[in-house]
Amino acid sequence: MDKLQRLTAYKVTVSIFRKWVHEGIITQAEFQKCEVRIAKKFDISLCSIYREIP
Repeated sequence: MDKLQRLTAYKVTVSIFRKWVHEGIITQAEFQKCEVRIAKKFDISLCSIYREIP
């Protein structure tokens, strides 16, 4: 998987989790934990400008 594909997969996954927060399925705290794991899974640096940090 190249860098653009990883970044796209990260963004799509995070958008789904954001929707879940909005719908009350998960809390903001749960979202934050998941976002870190998603970033690591798709090899997005924890200090990347592309991260969705609330």
